[in-house]
Amino acid sequence: MIQSKRALITVFFLFLIDVCLSGYFRLRHSEMEGLVSTVCNIGVGIAVYCWYYSDSEVYKYERSGVLNFCMIFLTIFAMPYYLIRSRPTGQKGKALLKCIGFCAAVLLISIIMEIFMTILIK
Repeated sequence: MIQSKRALITVFFLFLIDVCLSGYFRLRHSEMEGLVSTVCNIGVGIAVYCWYYSDSEVYKYERSGVLNFCMIFLTIFAMPYYLIRSRPTGQKGKALLKCIGFCAAVLLISIIMEIFMTILIK
């Protein structure tokens, strides 16, 4: 499995690639936009699971089948749950803030790239 930081960097870049390629295909009036988003979302799911797997090994958290499934398909709910359950007392809040910060960074970059691609389309 890939390391935790590499998985998070992969998630970040997959979101970036998704926004850029979606904008490009919109610019070309191509039907490939949906396919690209689907492939990128599958990649994000795999990268998130790799992060979760590596992180749970570090914190010696016993993974369940339900949480494995949720981490891929319901990440927005499963990740905070996992962070609260896996972290020792005193580190739960810090872990959640890092998670929120990472999500905010991904969202901000996605918004900036979407605006940039929209400007290019016009």
